Amino acid sequence: MSLKIPILDDRNYDDLVAEAIAMIPRYAPAWTNYNASDPGITLIELLAYFTELLIYRLDRISLENKINFLKLLTGATGTCTDFDQLKTASLDEIDALLKKTILALKQPQRAVTTEDYEFLAKQAILSTMNTVIAVKTHCFFSKNLNAIEKDPDTQHPGHVSLVLIAGETALATEGNKLIQEVSHNAYKTLVEAVTTDLECKCLLTTKLHVAAPRYLGVMLAIETNSARQKPLENLSAKFAATLERYFSPFAGGGREGKGWPLGRHLQLSEVIAVIEQLPEVDYVENLWVLALSTQFENLRDRHAAIGLQIGVRLSIGRDAILGSHSPDNKERLIMNGTGVLTGIRLKPYELIKVLIVENHFIDFGQTAAQG
Repeated sequence: MSLKIPILDDRNYDDLVAEAIAMIPRYAPAWTNYNASDPGITLIELLAYFTELLIYRLDRISLENKINFLKLLTGATGTCTDFDQLKTASLDEIDALLKKTILALKQPQRAVTTEDYEFLAKQAILSTMNTVIAVKTHCFFSKNLNAIEKDPDTQHPGHVSLVLIAGETALATEGNKLIQEVSHNAYKTLVEAVTTDLECKCLLTTKLHVAAPRYLGVMLAIETNSARQKPLENLSAKFAATLERYFSPFAGGGREGKGWPLGRHLQLSEVIAVIEQLPEVDYVENLWVLALSTQFENLRDRHAAIGLQIGVRLSIGRDAILGSHSPDNKERLIMNGTGVLTGIRLKPYELIKVLIVENHFIDFGQTAAQG
């Protein structure tokens, strides 16, 4: 509820003169001549005249008041203004500058909550980049996601990690192209800009880390049924491009087309649903998850293999290996009540990167046609 502004200019000249004359009998009983020719009455009228002027000014915000108020505000925002030039400025110019300064004061100036960090990071990026980019920021307290040699899940009190996702939208506007991440040099510039801007806005003793999202590599093989004859490698490329778009963190990705959320678990049913929407596919016969790794280039490594899976037909030595799961993979696997793999867990700061294994595609329609 807004405060009711009092009206200070509530008395005019006649009111002031009448009030002063009414007080004469109380303080000067011997004074009986109230005519305008009386010197005392003349003095009262003179004082009433100046009092009315002062009351009128008191109820008005003058140009000088606004300039003095602006001095206080600009000191708080840290901006420099030539106040000597403002004395010759118009009232509209002063009002515009006041409005701009007040809006600047309403912007967060300190990074305390996760929302503060994410908002200030976006503002720093938008003020740095000349081109239009898609930006997503995610803040994590007590994390150091830049510590490559250490477990990122280790608690680091006093540390704040800001995951920065930036994509170039210029190419995406042409046709139906996928938004790609910005180049390495552009990303480095963004990280430096965000770090410089936020370090002076963090709480004391806070250690800020601006990091890129981490990716979980998932090796998939898909068995489809289709009556249309398509070369195997064409299907592989089509599936890979479709899943790349679906798991993109930018517009067009995800179930609602707003981008795949950072840290969202992968459900295998979603992969099947996406593939079955393609005109080349009637339905998905089987889906294999062959390997998981936080190092995408190591997906074909033996240690990244998941191993035997219940309810999935696999070839020992080619699709799976005998033996126990690695501790990492065990924690990530989501099983249903019968032990069948239904999904993959991601950590809050991770995205998905899919690798399709071409020689595991089996198109029953194409095989039947070949006889």
